[in-house]
Order: sequence, then C-alpha cells, then structure tokens
Amino acid sequence: MATLTQGWMVRAARFLGAGGIITGIRSNVVQTMIALGLDLTSVTTVGNLRAGLKLCLRRMAAAGTSPA
Repeated sequence: MATLTQGWMVRAARFLGAGGIITGIRSNVVQTMIALGLDLTSVTTVGNLRAGLKLCLRRMAAAGTSPA
C-alpha cells in the first residue's frame, strides 16, 4: 500500500474516533512514513496479522464486546 494512502487512513480513522492496528509493516516503509512527517506515536503496530487479530480479540474481550 502506498505510504501516503496509509497516512491518510490513519488520519481518517482518528477523525472518526476509531483506532487501527497496522500489521506486518516493513522497516523501510516506517522510515518513509516518518520522513514524510507522519506521527506514528499513537498507532499500534504488530509484526503480523495473527498478532493483530489476537490483539483485537483481547481488546474486545476487555471492552465486553464479542466478534460478530
């Protein structure tokens, strides 16, 4: 996914009051995002999709919601 598109998606999610989890992002992509001035301090990242799904399920359980 293009780096600028990723930045737009992060900003759109924040604007809508949602959060996101970025999975499997490569270090060179992160470096490019930082070079473009994107603030990644409030973005949750994990190494792969499995870890992202586990994190989502843990957060849902903590919030008392269940997957559809």
